[in-house]
Amino acid sequence: MPTERQIAANRRNAQKSTGPRSAQGKARSRLNALKNGLRSKTVVLEGPEDPTEFRRFRQGFRDDFHPVGPAEIDLVDQIALAAWRRNRAIALETSVWNQRIAELPPDTPPDEKLPRAFAHPATMRTLDALSLHQTRLNQIFFRGIQELHRLRCLPANPNEPSVLSSSF
Repeated sequence: MPTERQIAANRRNAQKSTGPRSAQGKARSRLNALKNGLRSKTVVLEGPEDPTEFRRFRQGFRDDFHPVGPAEIDLVDQIALAAWRRNRAIALETSVWNQRIAELPPDTPPDEKLPRAFAHPATMRTLDALSLHQTRLNQIFFRGIQELHRLRCLPANPNEPSVLSSSF
């Protein structure tokens, strides 16, 4: 348990460290916790991704599925977002391979580059994490499609029998 003296010292030290003050410092620090963007709350990552490209990507899903009403629009947007993030994970996977291969000695024979890159312990951990993430995104993607289909099969009138209702 801290003493009164330690508590007072902690309070004085806390006053010295108040974080970034300038607009530039705040903008730079707001993404400090972002490691790879796989669980990002921001859909489009600043720098490597283009917001216009994401809007076009999402619109493609809306054009394919023709959502009607807010529930369907939300589902289609979830499907598009899962696909966007899955594509990000695939790009990261490619980047991991390229980085590991680039770290190999220049005289490594071409047919040994991939196995040696694969044998790197950090490669295995990273690829395992990316694979798990891609699996989760695929589940979100396909569940979204199933839910959209289920929603569209519901009758407009709740008293009307559903296409999904059993005939037994």
